[in-house]
Amino acid sequence: MSNEVLILGRGTSCGHLDSLGYPNAVSWNITSSIYEPYLAKKIASYANYVQTCYTDVPDSERCGFFIKRQIQSAISRNASCPFGNLCRTKDRNIELDTGYLSLDNDLGANVPPNLRYTFRLITKCAPLITNDHKRLYNFSNDAYMRYYYGRPNLGLPDAMTGNFTYEYIQKPPFSGLAYGYTISGEDYRLGGKAAFTYNGSFEPTTSNFHPIDGLRETLTHGDLVLFYLSANELVYTSEVNDDWYAAHQHAGTFDIPQASSGNVSLYSSDEVASPLACAVQYQICRPSSTAGQDCPFSGGIYDIASTFSDQEEDEASIVSRWVMSSFVDIEDIIGALSTSSLTSRDGLQRGIQGPLSDFQWQSDVELWHNITLASLQDRVESVVGPKDPDIQQHFWRPLNTSHNLNFCESQVRIATSLLLRSLNPFQDSLWNRIYHIATIRVVVAPLMFGYRILVSSLAVLS
Repeated sequence: MSNEVLILGRGTSCGHLDSLGYPNAVSWNITSSIYEPYLAKKIASYANYVQTCYTDVPDSERCGFFIKRQIQSAISRNASCPFGNLCRTKDRNIELDTGYLSLDNDLGANVPPNLRYTFRLITKCAPLITNDHKRLYNFSNDAYMRYYYGRPNLGLPDAMTGNFTYEYIQKPPFSGLAYGYTISGEDYRLGGKAAFTYNGSFEPTTSNFHPIDGLRETLTHGDLVLFYLSANELVYTSEVNDDWYAAHQHAGTFDIPQASSGNVSLYSSDEVASPLACAVQYQICRPSSTAGQDCPFSGGIYDIASTFSDQEEDEASIVSRWVMSSFVDIEDIIGALSTSSLTSRDGLQRGIQGPLSDFQWQSDVELWHNITLASLQDRVESVVGPKDPDIQQHFWRPLNTSHNLNFCESQVRIATSLLLRSLNPFQDSLWNRIYHIATIRVVVAPLMFGYRILVSSLAVLS
C-alpha cells in the first residue's frame, strides 16, 4: 500500500500571493508590511528544511513530507567561466542544473498527462576579478573601495549617482584583538545588485544596474545577480585560498588568552568587497518536449512572470503560474537571510573565522540553489490557503477553469508517515496554524488520473 496523501484544496482559499505585479498586485506599503515579512519567514523555513533534509543522514520524521525528500541537481565544480574573461579562474567555477523536473513525479502535482510540464533551473556562479574594476575613494576621513561592473540604474545622471556598481568602507580588522579580547557581533557583510532579462534583452525597469560587457551577455538567456562579500572587520586563523573568501594579508600577531601559545598570527581579507556573479536561467517545457525543444517559457524570472495574467487561461500560462507560486530566487534568499546564508559562519565566533576550504564559496552557492528547490517543493499553502487574514486578502484566486481546478482540487501528493502532529517539515504544527482537518478517509483506489494509488485524502474545513 502506498503512503501518499492527496491534499484537497478549497475553492475559496486555493491560490498564491501576488509578488511580481500580475493580477491584484499590491501596493508598496502592503508589500513591505505584509508580503516581505511573510516571504522572510517562508525563506527561513526553506533554509531549515534544506539543512535538515538535503543531507546524507536526514531526519526521517521531518523529511518524509514531500514526494521526494530532496530535488537532486547535477553539479559541476570545475565549470568554465560563464562571464567571458571576468572570472578569477577559468575552471574552478560552479554550475548546478536540476535537469527537467516533472510536475507529477518530482513536485507532486496530481495533474493529467497534458499538464505534466517540466521545470528546469540552471545556476552558474563565479568569483570575479577585481583588477581594473575597483578604485579607492576618499570621503571625509574615511576611505571606500568602489567596484565597477556596471553603472547604477537609478534614473539619475551619473554625476549624481557615480558610475560605480558598489562601494564599501575600508576598515582594518577590529581593534579589540590588540587588547587580548574580542568583540561579539563582528560578522560578514553581504551586498547585492541584480539585472534581469525579458525577451532576451536587458529589462531596465526592474534591474538596479547596467552590467558591463562580459556580464551583460548572460542576459540573453537569464538573469544576473552580483554579490559582494565584505569580511574586512574579521580575522582568519589561517590563510584562505578560496576564490571568494581569499585572505592572505597578515593582520598581525595578537595575544589571545585562550591560545596555548598566547600569541597567534591572524589574517585579513584580500578584498574590501569580494564580488561573486551568478547567472540564473529558468525553463518550463511542455509534456511533449524532448530535451527542452518545446519550452514556451525560457529565460529569466520575468519571462516566466509575464505569463501571470488572469486574461491568459491557456494551459502553459496556468502551469507556469502554479509552478512558480511558491518559488524564491537567490536574490530573495540573500535579501531575507543575509549572512545567515553563508556556510562559513559555522566556524565564525566573535569575529574570528576558523579554517575554510578552498571551495567554501561553492558550498554557499549550493545552499542557495537548494533553498530555491525547497521553495518549489512547498506547494501545500498554495492549495489550502494561508490562515493569516492579511495574507489571505492578497492571495491570487484562480479563475474557474478546468485547468485551474486540476491544480486546486487535487494538486499535491504528499509522501508522509501519516503522523498528523508534524505533516509539514517547515512548520511543526502547520495543520493547526493554517487549517483544520475535518476528516481523514482511507481509500484504496486509482487516483483521478490513474498513475498513483490514493491511500488517504484530507478534507479541509473552511
